[in-house]
Amino acid sequence: MAKTFTLDGTHITTAATFFKAVEAELLVDARSVTHWSLDVLDDVLEGGYGIHDLNEPIIIHWTNFRRSQEKLAPRFLSKILDIFRTHHQIELILDNG
Repeated sequence: MAKTFTLDGTHITTAATFFKAVEAELLVDARSVTHWSLDVLDDVLEGGYGIHDLNEPIIIHWTNFRRSQEKLAPRFLSKILDIFRTHHQIELILDNG
């Protein structure tokens, strides 16, 4: 069974809060990433840097996605969703609740 991680969209309103949420859920040691970027996000999602292994199937449940969608810059949101889509081992669930 795939591990499930939750991103709470209530608190994801800026790029910084998005990266903080990813860090809290997917990394064992937050000090392992000294500077977040879209490239670093891509690497972390691939696995092997934190809680899930390289290319391990995982589920990421983004709750209250609509709140994030309203607050995040559209271009930034589009880019991060594109990055998620490139990782076929990740099932991304966008919950608008």
